[in-house]
Amino acid sequence: MEQEKKLPHNPDLEQQILAALIMQPQTLFDVDTILRPSSFYETANRILYITISYLVNTNKATDIVAIAQRLRETNQLEAIGGVLSPSQITAQAWSIAHLTEKAYQLREIEMQRDIIALSLSTADAAYSNEPIADTVERMEKQLTDLQTSATRAQAVPMPDIIDAFFRSLQDTENFRPAIPTGLAGMNKALNGGFH
Repeated sequence: MEQEKKLPHNPDLEQQILAALIMQPQTLFDVDTILRPSSFYETANRILYITISYLVNTNKATDIVAIAQRLRETNQLEAIGGVLSPSQITAQAWSIAHLTEKAYQLREIEMQRDIIALSLSTADAAYSNEPIADTVERMEKQLTDLQTSATRAQAVPMPDIIDAFFRSLQDTENFRPAIPTGLAGMNKALNGGFH
């Protein structure tokens, strides 16, 4: 008998990101352009992400007590399994320095689920009596949306670009800034571009 495949997900990664957001709420701004609630496969983790985002964006405390209170207000405390304990959060703690990288990893897992969902809906449509032109048009739109989302997920946040630039300056003794020409051969001949 064929075993049913589970959709791609990583509950540990989800919990690590949530722990980082609870411990350092301002880091939400580093990942809110990468992640969205649907990035969290586990329902409890999705609810926690939404709750933390709400608290941070409304300038409210994001400690365990505040999160539990907000979950009670929205009648979602039971949906996440009841009482939150500090040990649940700190057990998943890791370096917040890697939060953006972890967010990109989680976003890619979500995109894998999106690809599977698109494939299944396309197969279902192919078996139905839906006109083929409508099926193809819908599929093209969904693929375009997925491609746009993938491009956004691969974008590097500006603070990361600036940090990398200044680190490269420190690593280079005889650094001379250059403006790239757009042509690899010319850039090489000009030692990186126009100086």
